[in-house]
Amino acid sequence: MKKISINSLMLLLGLFTIISCTEDEEPTDQEEIVTDNIWKGKMVTFSKETQDDWTLTNFQDSISPNVILTRASKQSIFNIQMETKSSGDSPLDTEWALGNINDIESLEFCNFKCIAKGKPYEIVDQQLVLHLISDDIYLSIIFHTWGGGNTGDRGAISYSRSTPIGYPDADSDGVRDLMDQCPQSPENVQVNIFGCEADQ
Repeated sequence: MKKISINSLMLLLGLFTIISCTEDEEPTDQEEIVTDNIWKGKMVTFSKETQDDWTLTNFQDSISPNVILTRASKQSIFNIQMETKSSGDSPLDTEWALGNINDIESLEFCNFKCIAKGKPYEIVDQQLVLHLISDDIYLSIIFHTWGGGNTGDRGAISYSRSTPIGYPDADSDGVRDLMDQCPQSPENVQVNIFGCEADQ
């Protein structure tokens, strides 16, 4: 029977170590994927008044390639990437839940009409979680104003929403550099979806 040399043993030990390290790294990759799908970055704001032209990109919130939210001069919000006006299923390719993004597993999601229950102005200042279905992205969203009903200004809307973490963001305002129209925002200043100081 042949004896195994010390060099052979060292080589086998080295191979075993490499395989073990590779197997240990897999959960880290999975954690990064999950984190990327749950946006817990800084909050940015979006706002639109009734008279603002909702067909212009300045008054649309381009959250992902599949979901661009806006609101016309009346009715509810909709996904202008997939529909031309609001309907009972709007915004398409989204689902919503009342609650905190840290409690995703226990939240009950449904369409926006189900959450708003015909009175979207009553969900102002409540914590919501928005799920972009095709993108499988979750983000926090809080409405600040909702025109309509007894409030007047029927097409007005404003909200804050969370942003992703890990994309290039030189001024750390929550808006990735590729989308940032004001790339040198001062620290601790609330910005809009374009990276510019938000109207207070």
